[in-house]
Amino acid sequence: GESVPLLLRKLRLFWTDWEIGNNQEVRFFAFHFNPWLRFTPLRFGVVAAAGLVGLVLSWRRRRELFPLWGFLVVYTFGVVAFFINARYRLPVIPVLLIYAAYTLVWFVDALRARRVRPAALALVVTLAVAAATRVYPRGLSTDDANGLWQLGIAHEGLADFEEAEENLRAALAVRPTHPFAQVALGRVLMASGRLAEAIVELEAAARGAGGINAVARLLDAYILAERYDDALEFAEESLARHPNLATIHYAVGRVHFQRSEWAEAHAAIERAENLDLGHPLYPYAVGMAARALGRPEEYRECLERAVDDLRRGGVGRVDRAVAESIYRALVE
Repeated sequence: GESVPLLLRKLRLFWTDWEIGNNQEVRFFAFHFNPWLRFTPLRFGVVAAAGLVGLVLSWRRRRELFPLWGFLVVYTFGVVAFFINARYRLPVIPVLLIYAAYTLVWFVDALRARRVRPAALALVVTLAVAAATRVYPRGLSTDDANGLWQLGIAHEGLADFEEAEENLRAALAVRPTHPFAQVALGRVLMASGRLAEAIVELEAAARGAGGINAVARLLDAYILAERYDDALEFAEESLARHPNLATIHYAVGRVHFQRSEWAEAHAAIERAENLDLGHPLYPYAVGMAARALGRPEEYRECLERAVDDLRRGGVGRVDRAVAESIYRALVE
């Protein structure tokens, strides 16, 4: 009963003119880097409308054209059953273009034969369907917030923090509660050395609907700012909601490390390792606590575990400096 309305909504989304992004907002980047594309009249809605009209006009040839319309139907419902966005919808466009071309040829032939009324009717239906594709269902985001956020993190990756901040603030101006943009802005401010401002942004993100995305970064910021009591208080609140989030336990361990509370640090980071097996940083940190507690055998075992995690693919989960520190510690 709940799935049918959802599938109908997804079917409607499939036939909207808006290009729904996935991990990249292709529509935003196309228009951002080539503004002339905004004036291109041949969008999905026009192609879809002319193509569907062409499908109806050629229906008497349905046996001959079954490979075309059969693919269109099967592929459409295949996508609707799973995940709607622009790149998965793309394969229907060549088929729709063929049918749209048929509509155009049929329309020209009708005018030449002076069959004005059928031609006018086909034109009106095509324009009506094209207009219907531009009536978006409620809840569909049609702003540039996601694109600006992605552009911001691209500049962040290039260490162009000034440009990154500009784009992230633009994203938040469009959608003030964008959780990923808030967290990214916090990261950029931290990287720029503006720790107090970063904490303000991350605290706001932590209070929002996507607060889980801000937890680890806010704990990092508190620890860097030496606000250890705030870090422990926030960690306790977060663990009440997310008891199995390893990054929170690790942050608690980091606080105890800073306070030279080795037993508490060892216990907290050990919990993090048990919750996220395969992360090389956690056994390494447990080992450092074990060394501070005077347990050399456990220290070596932890380092060996960390190296094994690195070799099994965990190298992508830590930066190069940490990986080198683990290897160097084991050699020593």
